[in-house]
Amino acid sequence: MKLSHKFLAAILSYTLLLIILMAGSVAFFANRNFSDYVTNVELENLDALAQGLAETYAKSGGWDLFRENPQAWGQMVMQYSENLRLGRMEVEAAKSKQGMQNRQGRTAPPPRPDFQGRQLRRLSLFDADKKIVFGNPQLKGQSLLPIELDGKTIGHIGLKQRDHLQHPLDSVFLRQQTKVFFVISLAALILGGAASFFLARKLTNPIKALTHGVRKLQARQFDARINLNSRDELGELARTFNSMAQTLARYEAARKQWVMDVAHELRTPLSVLQVEIEAMQDGIKRVDDNALESLRAEVLHLGRIVQDLHELSLAESKMLKMEKLEIRPLSVLQETLQRFMERCSKEGLVLENRLPNGPGPLVLTDKDRLLQLFSNLLENALRYTDKPGTLTVGQRVSEDELVVFFEDSGPGVDEEHLDRLFDRFYRTDASRNRNKGGRGIGLALCKSITEAHGGRIRALKGDSGGLRVEVALPITKASPKE
Repeated sequence: MKLSHKFLAAILSYTLLLIILMAGSVAFFANRNFSDYVTNVELENLDALAQGLAETYAKSGGWDLFRENPQAWGQMVMQYSENLRLGRMEVEAAKSKQGMQNRQGRTAPPPRPDFQGRQLRRLSLFDADKKIVFGNPQLKGQSLLPIELDGKTIGHIGLKQRDHLQHPLDSVFLRQQTKVFFVISLAALILGGAASFFLARKLTNPIKALTHGVRKLQARQFDARINLNSRDELGELARTFNSMAQTLARYEAARKQWVMDVAHELRTPLSVLQVEIEAMQDGIKRVDDNALESLRAEVLHLGRIVQDLHELSLAESKMLKMEKLEIRPLSVLQETLQRFMERCSKEGLVLENRLPNGPGPLVLTDKDRLLQLFSNLLENALRYTDKPGTLTVGQRVSEDELVVFFEDSGPGVDEEHLDRLFDRFYRTDASRNRNKGGRGIGLALCKSITEAHGGRIRALKGDSGGLRVEVALPITKASPKE
């Protein structure tokens, strides 16, 4: 069953149930209130009788007359029967069709009821303390009209309430009112159904659009978007869907680029191996130690690429193994600089060490990964800095972090490339290219290692026009003063 049909059925069921409850309540209270109305009208017709009883009470000095002579009660009621017959005359006049309709064609209010015949049995007389004088002694179910003399209540006329409407015109009036109510209820049900139908469509159309969009994503069509500008939960869901589709599109583009980059990186050493092996097979190149060493170098180069790709994949998936301990990064950096000192000197690069002699602050880190981070940064600077040149390594310490910087003498990197230097396989053109031997993985791995330690890394333009790379690591404990 479709959601729109469920929604429509739920609203219609709720509306129908509400109408049924309202109909029952209206029928119950209408009958009850109408009976009260009839009783009140009848009590108004008893005013003359109450006045006559007050005069009799004053003459006889009490209600003993009616206690000792029960026929006196009937005679008293008959004496004031003219006033009671007035209601009967109105009833008879109302029996005509013209009397039932007013000028607007609406049902007129029911006529004032009569008290003749058997209705007299509904009357009782009580004294001031509501003790029975004549008639039904049960107060329950009776409406009382006080009998007053000189501002004091001397008794009550009891009128038994009707168990049901006895006059046919009363029933006709109630039936017509009930009919009008049910006609209005039916119209409300129809209008509610129509409104529910359009509301269900309005609510389910965005869901249909979301379903269509999800199916497009399932088919790897990541350009799927949902145009829904509402500010409700469905609008928020549509905006979340669009954001997810954009993220998936970026991931898909990154995946394709990753496959292309890996294939491109592996193609070069594999091509070299293929050419050299075919040359040996064709007798163009001799199979000697030099040829085998060349093959070995290409295999090692290929192995380094595979290892770097493996470590980068582990780092980006948060699966890079690390054993973090409280160590001093500046000591690790000093060791790394010593290992690179000879290479820098041979290649015409002056390594300027501005690190302090002290041990430096403590950082919770993995020593091997920290050594890998510093080695990659030094290797990158050594590979791309023009010779002769200068590489400056320094640091600064704040209350909560240690910042280490590597700044070369050039060539620099344009502003638009700085933010992308740490993307995998990314290379700038001009001076920093493949011919320098880089694979475009080292800086990406540096970023992953730094972020795995809760730090940050960024590239800036150096003061001397070269490239400046800063690595910030959180401090666990300040260095001791010496």
